[in-house]
Amino acid sequence: MLASCSAPSYFSPTQIDIHLLSDGGLWANNPSLLAINEAMTNLGAERQQIRLLSIGTGNNIDFNQTHSHSHSKKPWNLSGLGLLKLIPMLLNLHEMTILNATQLLLEKNQFVRIDFDATPSVSFDSLNAIDTLIKQANTDFMDHYPEIQQLFLETQRTLQ
Repeated sequence: MLASCSAPSYFSPTQIDIHLLSDGGLWANNPSLLAINEAMTNLGAERQQIRLLSIGTGNNIDFNQTHSHSHSKKPWNLSGLGLLKLIPMLLNLHEMTILNATQLLLEKNQFVRIDFDATPSVSFDSLNAIDTLIKQANTDFMDHYPEIQQLFLETQRTLQ
């Protein structure tokens, strides 16, 4: 558990035997492709048999924002972004890349992604955010309930 919480810039990596481990979100912030790979290689599932419910932690980066102090008003302008915004942006880009790849691998009836727009940013490090996050989770679940229900019905049909 400690290794899973070893987020760089906050905590040092955790050493277990000869391995230095840190937060898996650095490499698999959206673990959908890992799940597909595990299902196919370790469980022997065919791609058509896979059903995936992917739950995100919120996207808090507006990739089309411009900076008033910048000379350029082009989207993706990184001038003045700073390291504190660059790291979340890179993690979100990784998450979006995995989402796009997953959508290419699986048919629409095999995959549901639930995520929310977390702008302005929601602090996961604050106990004050718990009520906001619970409310958001309930809203997102209800918004996606028909898709989730259909995914699980499709899963039952696949298993029969």
